[in-house]
Amino acid sequence: MSEINYACRYISAVLFYVIALFSQLVSAGDLMKSVSVEKAWAPQLPPTIKMMAGYFDITNKGDESIVVTGATSPAYESIEIHQSMVKDGTASMRTIKHLLISPDEQITFGPGGLHLMMKNRRAQFTHATEVAIRLHLSDGGLVTFTMPIVQGLTVHVANKAINQQLMHSHHDM
Repeated sequence: MSEINYACRYISAVLFYVIALFSQLVSAGDLMKSVSVEKAWAPQLPPTIKMMAGYFDITNKGDESIVVTGATSPAYESIEIHQSMVKDGTASMRTIKHLLISPDEQITFGPGGLHLMMKNRRAQFTHATEVAIRLHLSDGGLVTFTMPIVQGLTVHVANKAINQQLMHSHHDM
């Protein structure tokens, strides 16, 4: 009888974990539908520079606020969210630990403002390489996207090229 009780408890525990895992996957799927990342890019820098800034637009299309608490990538040892600012003629940056995005809000990560500060690159990039980025949310969710590494373009030219690419992609639909 004790073997049957043990088997029932074991099966119950396994079912509990399977259901919990499934519910997390469903929640993550719902989250991915409600958060979109567009216009992601980072400039390619000389190999001697180990830090790089990453830029993108993030939109919360959901009904509830989300909080971005950090970012990771297999391509970098660490990533922080930074805010660039100029105060009294002096440029500075500060680390953002919690970035609140309200429902229907879009936030732009761009030169001179919010950006991902990607530190200690683990590999060299070649033309047209994309880097996988994971944004971590306060509820344990992840938003995963790829960030193209743009070679040989200034910030202004890169923004223009990405906007043109988006306009052309809308025409193809």
